[in-house]
Amino acid sequence: MNSSQTSLKRFFFEIIKPHKGYVISLFFIAFYWGLSNSFSPYVLKLIIDKAVAFSGDKSAVFHAVKPYVILYILL
Repeated sequence: MNSSQTSLKRFFFEIIKPHKGYVISLFFIAFYWGLSNSFSPYVLKLIIDKAVAFSGDKSAVFHAVKPYVILYILL
């Protein structure tokens, strides 16, 4: 590795150092956004499948899908 690449990395890390919290939160938000975009449609599919396949009192359907609804709200 030549010295210009090393000095560029050092410069980059020196600029980022005072903003560590912002950079970490940026990566966390990007990770959460990707996770949410991936799992939200799947959890919605699970809610619909459970509601359609539910055979029983129609007023008790919420109790069958309650864990999935809570998970969907958390996402």
